[in-house]
Amino acid sequence: MIQSVYQSLVFDLQSDAQVDELLKSMYNVLAAEKNPIEENKILKDEIGYWLEGRSLTKKFDYPSAKSQLMNAVRENPNNPALYYEMARIYIQMGKTSEYNYALALDQLESMLQIDSSRGDFAKF
Repeated sequence: MIQSVYQSLVFDLQSDAQVDELLKSMYNVLAAEKNPIEENKILKDEIGYWLEGRSLTKKFDYPSAKSQLMNAVRENPNNPALYYEMARIYIQMGKTSEYNYALALDQLESMLQIDSSRGDFAKF
């Protein structure tokens, strides 16, 4: 339940700062759990990788950001927002290689396969 809520909210927020705030708040709540269930451990790890990837993106360290987001995808391959984040990174990396633009399109396609209602986000 909590996963579907935050995945939808991330798309609805107006700024990257709001997304960061939501993810940090969720991460802190999950990290404070004394005996978390396995699902919450996985969710905490996913959000942690996601936050680190977003932080590295802001530092223009796209290869490391991509690596962190790939870790997040491994934790939860059904989160369409992660594929959107990956596409954004590949677009930034595309400035050095056209191949990265193709990878960005692949990520957007993966996002739409999970949640076809996010078509507006596939337009850059």
